[in-house]
Amino acid sequence: VLQKLKSKWDSVEKQPYRAMYSSVFGGITVDPTMMVIPLDDHMVHRGHGVFDTAMILDG
Repeated sequence: VLQKLKSKWDSVEKQPYRAMYSSVFGGITVDPTMMVIPLDDHMVHRGHGVFDTAMILDG
């Protein structure tokens, strides 16, 4: 599975994602292959991510 993901992302000219914090790995990853979200994450399957957003203007 990881090899398929890696080959897909290697063929992309410009990566659309710069980085992601991963609670799975406990840090920031810049490899799109490792940018995964667990299926039991409440942000994904319950929509809790909608409540965890903020817009910050002018610092």
